[in-house]
Amino acid sequence: MENYQWQPNQSLAQVEIPEQFKDDVLAYAQRLDKGEDSYIAQVKQALEGQLHNYANSDFITQKNHLLEQYKIYIEMADRISSRRLQTNGFFITLFSGLLAVIAFIFNKDTSLVPSLQVLLLWGVAFFGLFLSLIWMKALESYKILNSGKFKVINAIETLLPCPGYSEEWKIVKQQGYERATRIENWLAWVFFGFWTVLIIYLFGQIPALSSIINSVCKSATNL
Repeated sequence: MENYQWQPNQSLAQVEIPEQFKDDVLAYAQRLDKGEDSYIAQVKQALEGQLHNYANSDFITQKNHLLEQYKIYIEMADRISSRRLQTNGFFITLFSGLLAVIAFIFNKDTSLVPSLQVLLLWGVAFFGLFLSLIWMKALESYKILNSGKFKVINAIETLLPCPGYSEEWKIVKQQGYERATRIENWLAWVFFGFWTVLIIYLFGQIPALSSIINSVCKSATNL
């Protein structure tokens, strides 16, 4: 292939393609013409390669096996969505607990010395920031997993009578559908911003904390 060059304004029919690469090049050109998603096209090519194993089998067996795999992939995609919702609930519960701790610290009836209050706030703020980063990473992981599974589902649908998910996605996009993962990411960023602001506030309290510690040290020395 090192001597193979495609000249400008040269059509595909005019190019001398080595026989062993012809099928791949033509398939790639067809995908470009259709504007087809590259990942879906990749899965379709793999499917077409696997279907050659059914050369001596009947058509019904081939379709039944394909349908069973399709069902499994849909179930797995639904499970990932359920796990994502459970993960969101877990982090929201944790953040609710941390906010309750902050409310307790700032409560005027709380009998904590100022230095201990500030130290507790530092711990809560950094722990909350750490959890926010983990949450965003988990959401990104779920998004990639589900995206990959739906690419496979969409590719399988091209060999089934009705491409349900593909058509549904086109319809909801036309109606202004907002992805749930995008909303969840916004919520994670809101918490991330809250903990960041709290840390900035605590940095501003460092001089006051130093004066409190000095006063405590002087009182202890006088004793």
